[in-house]
Amino acid sequence: FFFFFFFFKQKTAYEISACLVGSEMCIRDRLTSFCIGLALPYVSDIPLLSNILLISKGMYKTIKVPVFKHLLFGLGAKVSLGNRLGIWLQIVEMDGFQYDYAFAKQQLQERKFVLPKYIEELIDMDVVRSMPQLKNVDHNSLSSILKVYAYYNKRVEYCQGMNFIVGYLYLLLQDEYKTFRFFVQLIEKYGMRNLFTHDVPLLKRYFYKFDRLLFLHCPEISEYFRSENVNSCLFTSGWFVTLFTYSIQHTKQQEPPQTLLKIWDAFLIYGWKALFKVGLFIMKEKEREILSARFEDIMIILGGISKSTLMQGDEEDRLTEFLNSTKVTNSELEQFDYEYNEIMPAAKESNYKNHKAN
Repeated sequence: FFFFFFFFKQKTAYEISACLVGSEMCIRDRLTSFCIGLALPYVSDIPLLSNILLISKGMYKTIKVPVFKHLLFGLGAKVSLGNRLGIWLQIVEMDGFQYDYAFAKQQLQERKFVLPKYIEELIDMDVVRSMPQLKNVDHNSLSSILKVYAYYNKRVEYCQGMNFIVGYLYLLLQDEYKTFRFFVQLIEKYGMRNLFTHDVPLLKRYFYKFDRLLFLHCPEISEYFRSENVNSCLFTSGWFVTLFTYSIQHTKQQEPPQTLLKIWDAFLIYGWKALFKVGLFIMKEKEREILSARFEDIMIILGGISKSTLMQGDEEDRLTEFLNSTKVTNSELEQFDYEYNEIMPAAKESNYKNHKAN
């Protein structure tokens, strides 16, 4: 009995000791993370910020987002394109995904893997329209990336709009395999599958969310759109499906527009609410023109809005300020999801009854 009691006591003591050590380490890491968060606004040395992420594996997940936010939004212009891309790769956790891209590409070329004919034809047709003015974007590479993705993800395959996202990523990364991996992680991490599947259910949900945000932040425009029968689906689909890569075109200088880089910074850090904010910014910038136009002219204004409005330096600064000052909360978006889920079944039932009556 004494031996059993002694063994039990010792084992319990060791377990408690281990727990205490774990708790102390947890408290230490939290305290260190808190101190780093307080110090970040005063740190402008990029190598030092990069080294902060290497303090410990346990702390990396806690401190990476504050560090990335400071690098992308606090330092901004000081961050080179190469450093920015390195941050993006870490945000989408690209190293966590591996795939034998070269093998799949070869099998598709040798017709050992076969895609539906209409998918191949659609990809070949669309890549020609992806940034045709840029020499750094090879259409054969874009076609290969999109076809391998269509084979890799048979549920989604290919949808128009993907070509602009992949074209933008390839322009930045200049590597087929990196572009493919980034694109796969982008789709998964930001829940974009249903943005490209049949009947685009996620896109319809985003139309509703943007309409609701427009009502809250730009009530005059929202009311005027109702009187003119303008719905956000008529002008925002290109923004959301291509993550603004179609709307904000590149110039012949081969340099990616700074505005588009900033929009992607915000999207990768904050998710979809960042794109909703960009949409609201466009509405605010063009409010006077919109309120004095009729339906056809509104479509013209919004159709060319991003190509002109977001390319000038002062408006880039205003966009940054607007993104920082405008509140779009997760609780708001969750409420809109709830509303949409309540509305859609009733709307489908009403459409079914009307169709049956006719």
